[in-house]
Amino acid sequence: MNTVQIFDSFRASTGYNTILLSACDILINSDFDLRVWHIPGATNTIADALSRGLFSVVHQYAPSLQIFNFIPPQCTLGEPPS
Repeated sequence: MNTVQIFDSFRASTGYNTILLSACDILINSDFDLRVWHIPGATNTIADALSRGLFSVVHQYAPSLQIFNFIPPQCTLGEPPS
């Protein structure tokens, strides 16, 4: 199940429930309106390269873009590995 399906259905497999609930809490508490839809990688080059960790490709298309490491809060990491 991908991100678009999770936010479209508000259902996730067990390992992702905590992440979905945390995202919903943030959206509700912050009064955000979130819309999620799929854009194919061929037409969304920068997002596709970011999701694949191809940062040199990202900088070819957006040279001034700054990329920072992100460490999510522990409560949003989902189910711990068994």
